[in-house]
Amino acid sequence: MDRFRAAAARKPTCEQCGRQYQSNSALAHHRLLHLGHTTCRICGRVLSRRYELISHLRNVHNVYDPVPPAPGGPMLSCRHCGKVYTHPASLNKHLKVHSGDTVCHMCGRVLASRSNLRIHLREVHRI
Repeated sequence: MDRFRAAAARKPTCEQCGRQYQSNSALAHHRLLHLGHTTCRICGRVLSRRYELISHLRNVHNVYDPVPPAPGGPMLSCRHCGKVYTHPASLNKHLKVHSGDTVCHMCGRVLASRSNLRIHLREVHRI
């Protein structure tokens, strides 16, 4: 039992509210909640991720203004869905989802890459 308590004690923990996370990156996203970087400036709703805030602004309030970048680096936003990335390569990889190159012709599912599409076709549709 002591080793389970020790493992729980090592989990990344928010200093403000005590919530524990499985990874430091998840904790970093959570900290944005306390900084207000994921709070809607119109209705005050707090969202978990910046891309969710962008989608919320577009879908609920019909606002297409860019959300200011979070501290620590530039934020690159997908012009199609609002998902936010910090690295251009990640955004470019994501944009392929919207190109139609990764849509399954059998069921219409959109996959993240052509290699994932090939695996999907082989495993799901037996092609």
